[in-house]
Amino acid sequence: MYTAIRRIKLMGIVLALSLIFGVAYVWAGEFSADLFQKEQLNEKSGRIYVKDGLYRMDLKEPAGPDVVVIVDQGANKTQVLVPRYKMYMEMTSDHPMSRMKDPFQSAKAMLKSYSIREDGTEKVLGYECTRQIIHHKEMDIMGLWNAQKLDFIIKLKVIGRDDIFTELRNIREEPVKADMFKIPEGYKSASGEEIAKKTESDPEMKAKYKEYKKNRPRKDDVNSPMKAGSIFHVLPGPHAKVTIEMSKSGPSGQALEWYAALLKDGRPVGDTPILRFQEAKKVALDKELGADEIVMGIIKGEGWGKVKLEGRPPLVLGTYQEYYIKSRSGKSWTVKPYEKMVVEITCDPEEGSKKKPGWMRLKLGKGPRDKPKHEPSEIKLDPGKSVKYEFSPDDQLVEMDLTVDAGRFRVKVIHDSRPTEKQKPFSEFRLEVPAE
Repeated sequence: MYTAIRRIKLMGIVLALSLIFGVAYVWAGEFSADLFQKEQLNEKSGRIYVKDGLYRMDLKEPAGPDVVVIVDQGANKTQVLVPRYKMYMEMTSDHPMSRMKDPFQSAKAMLKSYSIREDGTEKVLGYECTRQIIHHKEMDIMGLWNAQKLDFIIKLKVIGRDDIFTELRNIREEPVKADMFKIPEGYKSASGEEIAKKTESDPEMKAKYKEYKKNRPRKDDVNSPMKAGSIFHVLPGPHAKVTIEMSKSGPSGQALEWYAALLKDGRPVGDTPILRFQEAKKVALDKELGADEIVMGIIKGEGWGKVKLEGRPPLVLGTYQEYYIKSRSGKSWTVKPYEKMVVEITCDPEEGSKKKPGWMRLKLGKGPRDKPKHEPSEIKLDPGKSVKYEFSPDDQLVEMDLTVDAGRFRVKVIHDSRPTEKQKPFSEFRLEVPAE
């Protein structure tokens, strides 16, 4: 934990802020503003104050003590304050550690390897901005928006990415007190090592770091092989942003037609609750509709259905899959230890084939995830007959593998991580398509 905290506090405090303000080296504005940063799933906020070649950033840290960064370009000096401990670090602005915290020195370092060009003007927050592009040969890397009146970069964005940017908000042109850029009385100069040790021994910061690790935004996805008649249900978490995707997996030239439905309490919601497509496609869903269940199904062809989720956990509360596995094919699952799992297997020969028994091999992996104990078995079922397995977290199931040796089987699988008292059946929704 000590190493992790030290890395976050010393190297990552303002690492992602290090390129915020580009190459505006002459300060004319005097103002304060909110500072907002998004780096993929992670978001940070703070406050910035600017005056006469000085700037100060008050940064809210999600996994440790909040910090204040004060930069004096004229004196070539950067100071990082930790108000909680009344400690600070000081270094020259051209020091490698300082460049990670100092946006100007970082931008200068970039320009040793890359070039910058003017790219017209654009209004941002009511300010006329000169847009600048940092680039390498023909590849654009970053866009910078320099507010002419403020002589300050108020927006930065990685080219081609909507999830990596920094911007100022709620800019207020107002006098900024000079003592904002001075170290308050009672602060002690300290090394990074001393600050990291202080943080590690702080019970509140330990709890904050633990809470951050537990609830930090993340990504997850669930998927299912699908063909005509298959169905795939997903219960997204309350804070999850959801994208659905269907990729084609059938023979070349085979048509693909599929649908997705947004449900609330088992019923379609929204103006277009049922979406139909005739091609492989990726679609971001509107979670503002309040949908608590997503259903995907294939009308024609074969595909691979995927639901991608991102945000604060829990991301996936449960899934229900129904599909077919036939001879010389199989399916494997990695099971999370806190999930309830139900598997129902039915021998279901293809139409026109002889009604013969089906043979399948089943292998269960139980115990520690890194060294599970495997339990192999064989399943023989007559047409129309079924077998059902139910597993609870106490069974310590971590892996499940099915391999079909003969015949075709219809498989229904339920994963459910909801507390037992909140578990309710998945909806029975299925899009009924008129026969052609």
